Amino acid sequence: MSDLMIMNLPLCGTAYCLAGMICIYWARGRKIDTILWSLSGLVLSIGLLNAYSEMWRYLLRYPFAYVNPVLTFLFVLPYRTLTLRLVERSGLRPGSLKEFLSGLVFFYAFVIPAFVVTQIYQNSEDPALMVLIFTAFACALHVPIFAFGQSVMRKSTPKPGIVVPTEAPNFSRRFFGIAIAILGTPLVLTMIVQLKMRRDYRLFAVDAVLTVLILSLFVICRREESVTYTAKQLE
Repeated sequence: MSDLMIMNLPLCGTAYCLAGMICIYWARGRKIDTILWSLSGLVLSIGLLNAYSEMWRYLLRYPFAYVNPVLTFLFVLPYRTLTLRLVERSGLRPGSLKEFLSGLVFFYAFVIPAFVVTQIYQNSEDPALMVLIFTAFACALHVPIFAFGQSVMRKSTPKPGIVVPTEAPNFSRRFFGIAIAILGTPLVLTMIVQLKMRRDYRLFAVDAVLTVLILSLFVICRREESVTYTAKQLE
């Protein structure tokens, strides 16, 4: 295989997709923990966005106007699920309140204009990279809102019917180590491919930002350790 053929392969996207499949294998052993399934879906969606940004010919067969909404949806769905699963660790019962306290309402407000902008500039040099950039920007705006929501939930008075009187376990060091490996390994490979082989730092930079933001969600939930209420407090 020639160097040119190797350069044209979606190496970064493949690395993320492999990491996502490894995460799925890990999640199978812990079926109760739905956070892992959400994380694996998120990593796979980042892999597809990377592959399209690398001009993967199988995705380039389809017009950007059709591929863009699909890739955006495939990212938003697992990101939403992951965020909600993290919020549920606080003991919050299902309902629309989760969408608000998790900051997802604001996240949607950031994603929709970003989607419109990428549709308008679909004839740019690399519109798929633009999708990644605006997606990372939306996540960057969402993370501090998510942290604020966690802080509010921690300080607010528990109300019956809203909070489940159970204690959510903290994230273990092993969990953080594996999560960092799942997200960090393809990022390192992306750095090697983009900086050493392709002499282009843009894709690596966006992936690095996304990695930090996703890990920040876990760190926020660990620092703002879940609001644990006993049955006595709820009476």
